[in-house]
Amino acid sequence: MQHAIQFTTHKTKERFIEIPKEFINDISGEFQVILILKEMPEPEKSISRKREFKALKVNTKEFKFNRDDIYEE
Repeated sequence: MQHAIQFTTHKTKERFIEIPKEFINDISGEFQVILILKEMPEPEKSISRKREFKALKVNTKEFKFNRDDIYEE
């Protein structure tokens, strides 16, 4: 049987999430952790964004393709 508890906490210096004392005895075995951030972090602003992809033009007018060729080793 599943049940949920909800609490507000902060990340500690060691990168751990502190579970409040009133809930620590309710937790045993395997459990799930779901994080809901109250504020969205701002994305890192890069100084200059270069295009990752550029347009590519390929002339296939004279290209002959045989589907059986792809299975040959």
